[in-house]
Parts: sequence; structure tokens; C-alpha cells
Amino acid sequence: MRHLRLASLVATLAAAASSAPAATLLSESFAGAGGALNGTTDDTAGVAWQSGPAFLDDGTINRVVAGGANGEAAFLPFVPAPGNIYSLSATVANSQGSWVALGFMPALPSGGDWTVTDFSVRHSNNGAHAWILTRASGGNDQEAFNGPGTANGAFGGDIADPNSPVDIGIVLNTADPTWTAEYFFNGASQGVFNLAATANTGIAGIGLSRDRNDAAGPGASVSNLVLTGVTAVPEPAAAGLAALALAAVAAVRRKD
Repeated sequence: MRHLRLASLVATLAAAASSAPAATLLSESFAGAGGALNGTTDDTAGVAWQSGPAFLDDGTINRVVAGGANGEAAFLPFVPAPGNIYSLSATVANSQGSWVALGFMPALPSGGDWTVTDFSVRHSNNGAHAWILTRASGGNDQEAFNGPGTANGAFGGDIADPNSPVDIGIVLNTADPTWTAEYFFNGASQGVFNLAATANTGIAGIGLSRDRNDAAGPGASVSNLVLTGVTAVPEPAAAGLAALALAAVAAVRRKD
């Protein structure tokens, strides 16, 4: 019920910023029984997840205990088109010191496989654009990068309390030749940023990734992942109203 309310709210508010009805393109309620996420399909489009073994179908993101640079990812294919406004949102609970990231991803990592345990699948290494990280480290708990990878950093700091679930949102605006991203934590905008020209052809999916861990222990989790898309209108209010959709979603999540 909560998942349906959130998706409906995103669609209703984002529609006001468009010349066409909002559409939920991809969504995931993570309502499984704790099996592998890989190979399961999202709730809206029926698209199969490609993910490493740390990601489970109930939203659990287990630790990846490995030495050196390493990590895992969960990927859903999606190619943005010019002239639209896309809103990606999810709630991430991660009270540990290693990063969990959400954002837009390329078609394949450099290693060619999203399901492996390898540093190349992480947002920081896979050529991602418009992505956010969160952790609990006692300092610099959240960051965002415009990309590709860790190029063109947007911001970093202690923006949201990582000891509680964090509502993350990204509004990708492809209306103009230079695409933009607006980032949200718990409904509060962190600003609008220009993306590199590589974003226009380099985005081919959405998803999550996680960094490695030094030792076993409690993992992280994700819930209520939703991607919507609307056709942009020529006035500046379009992006602002799409942003309002994400802010309202965060308010509903906190109320629930």
C-alpha cells in the first residue's frame, strides 16, 4: 500500500511539470523472501535485475568482505531520451562505514558483467553519471558526483543522519542539450548541476552499488525504488515541479 501511494504521488505531481501524463517506468518494492535479486524482475516493466550476490530480493544489501578495491552492483536497463524529466528515488538504510550508492549507470561496467564481485561495477569505477552515496563514518556521510565516475563532484558532507533510513532522489533533466541533475536528501534539494556531455550517450540504466567491507556484520538495505518519466515543458517550472514530487515522496515516507 505504501509503495503504491508513493508511486502515485510521484506520478501525480510530476505530471504537473509536463505536457503529458507521468509514467512509472521502473519500480521495485523488494517484497521477496530473501533470495537472490539477480534474475528477478521489477514490478512495473518486468525487466530483469542484473546483480551481485550481496543484493537480495527483500532489499537486503549484504556486506562484501574482500580485500583491496572491490564491490558489487544491482542494475536495471534504462535509456533516457532527450526532452524529458526523470525522477529516480529510493530509501537506503546504511549505518555502516562503507558506501552504498544509487544513480544512473552505463550499459556495462568495464569488466562486462554486473553480477560479479569486482571494483569495476561500483559507480565510482563504472562510468556512472548523476549518482549519490551514503554511509555512516562520523564525517562526510553523503556525496554526489555528476560523473563520469568520480569526475565533476557535486557536493559532500554530513547532510542526512545515516543512523536512520535516508530518502534519496535524483531528478535528471534532458530537456536541453546540456543535461542536468538535481540531488535530494530527505526531500531537501542540494542544487542543480550540469552533467558532462558524456551523459547524453553514456546512461543506459539505473541501479545501486556497494563498496567492500573489512569484516562480516550487519548489511544495508534499500526499499521503494521508483523511476518516473515525464515530457518536459519549455518553462523553468517543469524541473521545479518534478523536484516537488520527490520532496512530497520523502514527506510521505517519513509520515509512514
